[in-house]
Amino acid sequence: MGPTTRRLLLILLPAFAFVALLALGLMKAPPTEIAAGSPAPDFSLELLQGGEFSSDDLEGHPVVLNFWASWCVPCRDEVPALERAWREFRDDGLIIVGVNIRDASSDAERFVAEYDVTYPVIRDEELRLARKLGVVGVPETYFIDDEWKFVTTLAGARQGTEQGTVVLGPISEDALLDNIAVLLRRAGSPR
Repeated sequence: MGPTTRRLLLILLPAFAFVALLALGLMKAPPTEIAAGSPAPDFSLELLQGGEFSSDDLEGHPVVLNFWASWCVPCRDEVPALERAWREFRDDGLIIVGVNIRDASSDAERFVAEYDVTYPVIRDEELRLARKLGVVGVPETYFIDDEWKFVTTLAGARQGTEQGTVVLGPISEDALLDNIAVLLRRAGSPR
């Protein structure tokens, strides 16, 4: 092989590799579309502070599942509203669950301490639950009724990518509270 052929290969090989990776990415199945009224998946994951937590622990309760990561700025913007909602509506049966993904355990623990998060936080290190739900990025929030059926999903507009993960904007506190009100009405709560 001559020097010209080697140079040509050095130029074309990365281009072919890029095109192959792009084609692979385009051929991957799109995220699962969650239809309102469809059953939420069962799961069993580890709590951030240790111990197991599963969908069985949520039986009969309206649930807000919020996927987040400590390095995600919109997650930081959103968590105070989630904590306020948890404190206000937990006596009505609402359960808010933080689902930490793509994060070091120590960073997640610092985040929970910094924002005084008191609702349950689980770790989805292998993204099993995230994949079942078709999570696009963080933060992303799922609303599930007391019969373990999806009501809706909320996420802000795409803001970019960080650490290989799509970063979405925070949902508004009004949108959070409106969807919680729907969950509580379906569950027959007096609110």
